[in-house]
Amino acid sequence: MADNSPVLQSLRIIREKFSFWFIIGVLTFTAAVLLEIYLLAGPPLDIHDQAALGDTINGLTAPLIGIIGAILIYISFKEQVKSNRFQFRALHEQREWDLLYRLYEELKDDLRNMQAYYGTRYGHSDILDAFINAVLKDDLPASPYPDVSKYLDYIFKQFAFLSLKIGQNEVLGNTEKVHMIEKTRQLFNLYFEAYYSRIVDHEWNSRFSVYFSKNLEMGGKAIISLNAISMEIMKEKYKQARRA
Repeated sequence: MADNSPVLQSLRIIREKFSFWFIIGVLTFTAAVLLEIYLLAGPPLDIHDQAALGDTINGLTAPLIGIIGAILIYISFKEQVKSNRFQFRALHEQREWDLLYRLYEELKDDLRNMQAYYGTRYGHSDILDAFINAVLKDDLPASPYPDVSKYLDYIFKQFAFLSLKIGQNEVLGNTEKVHMIEKTRQLFNLYFEAYYSRIVDHEWNSRFSVYFSKNLEMGGKAIISLNAISMEIMKEKYKQARRA
């Protein structure tokens, strides 16, 4: 179990809370036991005196031990509630991370499988490059690879959806969020960075080229929004570091 797990954090809090009352309880109990031993092993007393002393000691120590026990139970209950909250938050954070990572892995698999799906069908060793070359010609009224166009439209919508989920997530810590932003940005750049500026910054004439340019720009805007979030997180970390 990790050192910063919610369970260990709660146990450390309980130990800190208990330390004072635990010491008091141990000292009281020890003093009572020593006194009992002294009375039993010390000078002989009348049996009635011993019984009276025993009753007196029990009467004095029992309420104190009971109060200390009640306090410990109360503190234990409070810290158990805190521990449950820590555990719930950790589970919720893990579910959110699993969801985002699954969306990312599905998107990565879809991009990786694009060549296997369509490269063989059209006889191209690099179907994405062939598609982009058709866009750059700017003289086609429609896509020569209509199913690839639909597939890329779906890909860019996935980028937009994943970026939206990352940006709206309020459960993950900043470190996890920046990590997921970096992975998503690198995935987009791996496939589309080489073409992005040439296509998005150009004025196109053909309907096919205009349509793809808008879709590519949609995916790019999703990445730009993630970059802005990452920059804000880094700025806040820098401010905190300077204040420290």
